[in-house]
Amino acid sequence: MSSVDCERLLRKRVYVEVFLIFAHPGISGEWYSTPDTEKIQALFRKYRGTVLMCLNGHLHTDHLCVKDEVAYFDVNAVINGYWAITKGHHYLDGQTFLRETIDENGRVLGEETFNLNKLTQGKNTWFFDDLLSAIVEIEDDDTINIEGSKTFWKYGILPPVNKSGVKSEIKTRRIKL
Repeated sequence: MSSVDCERLLRKRVYVEVFLIFAHPGISGEWYSTPDTEKIQALFRKYRGTVLMCLNGHLHTDHLCVKDEVAYFDVNAVINGYWAITKGHHYLDGQTFLRETIDENGRVLGEETFNLNKLTQGKNTWFFDDLLSAIVEIEDDDTINIEGSKTFWKYGILPPVNKSGVKSEIKTRRIKL
């Protein structure tokens, strides 16, 4: 979303009480964010009280921060929990996952077992056992409840990183804006 698109959207605020913004890259500026971050945040301040929360998932991490009364939630709602360029494979032959086969209309035809170390980006990806998800509930008083979920790293193989937010869970949280 560009800052121009964002302003066009926020001008319509007379018809909507509050907005939730969904974007692929972050907008918080706390971790990897879109190049338009400063312009977009300036619009949020200009239309204060209109944007309640921004959700994104580019980094596949579990981050939450609040700036200028806007919650920024980086959601790790995928099965590939971490990516990094590596020189060797960390999965062995026989370490597999089930993947769905889909026809040209998007219908699931079935499942097939696939070796993780045969994936094009398998050596650069660490996977979870299960998908992560979160339920986000917004109360009338602008309290945000996030009901997270937990899983495990596939085959117990953890990524070689100690970064905040890189974990096999989305934390359950409650924040009041």
